[in-house]
Amino acid sequence: MLFQDVADWYPLIDDVCEKCGVPELGSKIRAEFSTMRMTCCLGVAYPDRKLIRLSRPLWPYATETDRAWVIAHEACHVVDAYRNGPTPPHGKPWKALMRKAGFKPDRCHKVPTKFAEQEAQRKRAARQAGAFASPRKRHARSEVGKCACGPHPLTKNTATRMRNGSFYSCRKCDQLIVLEEIPASTFS
Repeated sequence: MLFQDVADWYPLIDDVCEKCGVPELGSKIRAEFSTMRMTCCLGVAYPDRKLIRLSRPLWPYATETDRAWVIAHEACHVVDAYRNGPTPPHGKPWKALMRKAGFKPDRCHKVPTKFAEQEAQRKRAARQAGAFASPRKRHARSEVGKCACGPHPLTKNTATRMRNGSFYSCRKCDQLIVLEEIPASTFS
C-alpha cells in the first residue's frame, strides 16, 4: 500500500486503534493533507479534534515505511489523548501505544526535508520576482521610517499605528524608528 491517497490511510488508523484497545476511535479520526507549508514535520495530530494532518510537500519524499510510521505516530497521539487526557506529547503512555501498534516510538521522522524546503524557497523567490504576481499589491510600501542605520519602507497600517502613538525599533541597530512621510510615487 502506497498511502498516496487519504482513503489509503484509514485501514492503518483503524488497525492502530484496534491494537491500542480503542477500536471505536478509528472511525472518528479524520485525516487530510495540510494546507499549511509543512516542510519540516511530516505530520501533526490534533487530538481534541481527532484530526491528523500530513505534509503535502514532504509526502513524495517519504518511503512507504515512513508514511505508515507517521500515520501510526499521529494516530497514537490521538489515542493517547482519548485514553489518558492531556499528556506530554511523546511520554511513556504514547511510547507504549506505539509499541502496541507495532512501530518504533521515535519522536522524529527520517525523511529528508532539504528538498521540500528548497522547493518552498524556489516558489517564494518566484512569487517575489513576480512570477505569481496578483493583480494588486498586497503590502504597498508608501511611507518610510528612519533610524540610525537607514530607511525602512513601511506599510500604511504600520505608519498609521506610528501616528497613533505606537513605537517600533529597528532589528539591526535597536534604535527607535521615526516616521518620515514621502510621496507614494517614490516607492512604487
